[in-house]
Amino acid sequence: MVAESGGATAGTEANVALTASGWEAVPDSGQKEGNTRLTVLYRIATGTDVATGDDPTTTNDTGDRQMARIIGIKVGTFNTYSPFNTSAGGTQSSTQLVSIPGSTTTTDGCLILACASGDLPDSTSTAEFGPATNASLSNITELIDRAVNTGDGGALFAVSGIKSTAGAYGATTCTAVTSAARGVLSLAIAPPPVGLGVEYGCKYTLIGPDGTTVVFNDSSDPNFVGVLSPESSGLDSADVREDATDATEEDGGHHGDFFEGRRPVVLQGTIIASGAIDRNEKAEKLKRASRALRRDAILTWSPQGGSEVELGLRRQQPLRITKGYVKDFQLPMVAAEIYPKAVTNQTKSTSIESQKKFVTKFPGSQTQIHYGAFGDEEEGLFSPGTSGIQVEDGIYTSTASTPIAADQISLVGSNFGFAIPETATILGAEAGIKRRGFNGSAGGGDDFKDLTVQLIDTEAEPSTTGENKASSENWPEAAAWKMYGGRSDKWGASGTMTPARVNQSGANAFGFRLRPQRVSYDAGDKAEVDAFKLTLYYEEAAAPTNTVSCTNNGDMTAWPTVTIKGYIENPIITNSTTGEQIQLEVVIPEGQSLVIDFKNHAIKLNGAYAYDSLVFANSEWWGIEPGANTIAVSGEYGTATAELEVAWQDTFI
Repeated sequence: MVAESGGATAGTEANVALTASGWEAVPDSGQKEGNTRLTVLYRIATGTDVATGDDPTTTNDTGDRQMARIIGIKVGTFNTYSPFNTSAGGTQSSTQLVSIPGSTTTTDGCLILACASGDLPDSTSTAEFGPATNASLSNITELIDRAVNTGDGGALFAVSGIKSTAGAYGATTCTAVTSAARGVLSLAIAPPPVGLGVEYGCKYTLIGPDGTTVVFNDSSDPNFVGVLSPESSGLDSADVREDATDATEEDGGHHGDFFEGRRPVVLQGTIIASGAIDRNEKAEKLKRASRALRRDAILTWSPQGGSEVELGLRRQQPLRITKGYVKDFQLPMVAAEIYPKAVTNQTKSTSIESQKKFVTKFPGSQTQIHYGAFGDEEEGLFSPGTSGIQVEDGIYTSTASTPIAADQISLVGSNFGFAIPETATILGAEAGIKRRGFNGSAGGGDDFKDLTVQLIDTEAEPSTTGENKASSENWPEAAAWKMYGGRSDKWGASGTMTPARVNQSGANAFGFRLRPQRVSYDAGDKAEVDAFKLTLYYEEAAAPTNTVSCTNNGDMTAWPTVTIKGYIENPIITNSTTGEQIQLEVVIPEGQSLVIDFKNHAIKLNGAYAYDSLVFANSEWWGIEPGANTIAVSGEYGTATAELEVAWQDTFI
């Protein structure tokens, strides 16, 4: 909740803090300058907020005026255990230039919330603040822009942005219509943690030997005491001792050989309470539930997609609870049953073959066609560079700098060396020409444009077929690629678009030609071409099978990390054994990778968060079940470089 409030009465200092039942102030909240106070409150919403009688819109009355807006952040996109990575606050005296201070994040992918208040204008507006800028942030989005004339009047502003990589982010600035005193604050909201010992968003219940019950991570449960932090460990196989050494030798347990070969389990977190009395009561309850010295305490939870797990625990070291208002706890325990199995890291990979494919080639040969007589038959012909149009290298094939009718010259690229399977269907073609209008004198470079861009029937003769794709735009003075056609465009030449024809080489090779025309002429002007290229899109007759067999030798669901290397479009990754799939709408370029963390529901493309690529309606976060699993992958378009890798750890209760 982002709020602006004034003083107790008009014209007085904004000394009264704004509060709301069930909400807590974020770090650096309450920035006050004169008759304006900026307050930012938060709460972790649950499905029982309204049912318990908490009205999330009710605040105290601070006096002269107040306004607020609630900004919702979707669960699964932030760290519910420790929401805030860093913050910075401050104030400004009367000014139009709004400058919201930055800070330094320590985690990649933080969501930055930048807010400002104002004691003016005394008028109603939804356009008081101009566009925000911050060179350190991407995807800057305005969330609040509001001014009111209630009481003394005031203004409220907020934007969000993404800090993709950890590090310093500078001030977020904008210009307001009205000079005003301001409170300013920026807040870095942490992304979901990766590699938790506890499973993200999962409820854990600890039942002590005397029946005392405490609950973690579910504030709607009457036995809720707090949240477990990312530093908790031992609840997944990654923290199990592979060599089953004596836990007491490394962890100092005080029950001697009873713990030999047991799995260490450390529960760490924060007690969440409504006040001092509630906090102390929850701390005492946690002490009672963890008194498992000679009898087991039982920890239960339900992994995502799996049945409930029940684990017997014994106390290994004393429960530690910090002093002060915020009480963090650390509870070192060990599994009460011998854990004989070693952790095994598993990785399986396969290449990905798509039914729809494309291939891009440069021509293997070039020819030129001369259509008219100029007195000297060589005048006006393209003069090839050392590498011709077969390589993109900045060496140009040029027309002679003679005032001729350029439409009497044609340049043909052919012998592309395609090897499309005979049973495939050609879907379309996209031609590319990197060209420029070389300006031989001072002035513009727009002396040439296309007359004909068309497929050819034969290389030896200027016989064309299908549609003319010539562009009406003038050639640029600086060389640039111009693309013609597309993945579903057959250029009006369906009969020519067959594997047998496009694969043909020699004198009758498949290709396309360019015929330029002169728009105007200055001495020394030339039509110049660096390179041709041609991309063919086609579909195989049969859908390929891209599967990999993954065997989980454990006895509970293992959450994999899946890496997909490009080029591939819109992949679907399916556990064929369970019938569940993850569908994505994303293009993974060649040389880049998409990483999907199934345990923490994180998706990154080349290191940047790409969670919005998930097609929620068609996706389920699946795991590798005990035993054999068949993992399949498919995509709409792909190349031979595409690859799938599945990594997991055999997981045991």
